Amino acid sequence: MQTAANPGTANAMPTRIYTGPLGRHIARQEATAAEQATIRAMRANIMGMMIEPLFNPAERLRANDSVYQTECVAKLQRWFRNVYRVYKERENSVYLAFNDGSYARLPVAA
Repeated sequence: MQTAANPGTANAMPTRIYTGPLGRHIARQEATAAEQATIRAMRANIMGMMIEPLFNPAERLRANDSVYQTECVAKLQRWFRNVYRVYKERENSVYLAFNDGSYARLPVAA
């Protein structure tokens, strides 16, 4: 006997109920939705890294335009690697400049 408290050993439902044309259509829709979610996440990661003050507004605008026009996951991966590389290079150069004393940033109150 199967109750809410005792689920028993009911057979698991197959992951695909439809195996014909409708099933293939649903599978294509799910794959497209997953790919679009991946692209949105990659775009957000790239632009999230560019919010840092290490990039000037012109670079941000150019990157934003290019990133949001790209629909290719491979190109977005390349963008992420390049932005991350430039981010790390600039971060390290600022860190080294602060350590050797050749760079100083003083806040100015208006």
